[in-house]
Amino acid sequence: MALQDRPLKGGKNELPDTLKVAEGARVMLTRNIDIQNGLVNGAFGKLLRVVYSENDQHIIKLGLKMDNETSGKNNRTPADDMVYIERAEENLKQKGVVRRQFPVKLAFACTIHKVQGMTTTSAVVSLKSIFEPGMAYVAVSRVTSLSGLYLLDMEEKKIFTNPEITAALENMRQANLDDMMPLLHVIQTLSRLKHQSVL
Repeated sequence: MALQDRPLKGGKNELPDTLKVAEGARVMLTRNIDIQNGLVNGAFGKLLRVVYSENDQHIIKLGLKMDNETSGKNNRTPADDMVYIERAEENLKQKGVVRRQFPVKLAFACTIHKVQGMTTTSAVVSLKSIFEPGMAYVAVSRVTSLSGLYLLDMEEKKIFTNPEITAALENMRQANLDDMMPLLHVIQTLSRLKHQSVL
């Protein structure tokens, strides 16, 4: 394979050209490493150790402490309870070009899209760049309690739903408990039978 005469810049969907991190940095995985073990694209952690090779001081591994206690459980080392990840290899669009890079990026902040499905005890949420219906709801509903939510750039008009969904909800028939399966009657009958059997 011929060497490129100058470094080739990759696209947005490819591994980054350079990676600047330091021990203590908050990072996010950018590739699925072990799906069944929770080491997936979007998993958060803290970089605690950079491992160098003994002979040429080349970085060979990154030691991460994952936010989710179950993530990487099968990949952790017993001595320090960290997950060690190695470089990932990716073929770029240009024929014959391969990039090797650690599949992480800094994650002191994340987009709303990236944190969908995540649960956390606290979060600082900026509503400045909301542009779709339901985005504000997704952002603020990541926290487990209201006391852990800190809002920045609060504008009420940024919190809105899809007009079609609102119209559909307004057209739905109201449910009447009398029309539903008589769950309450079943419970009363069972409790009466139980009471009779005791006597």
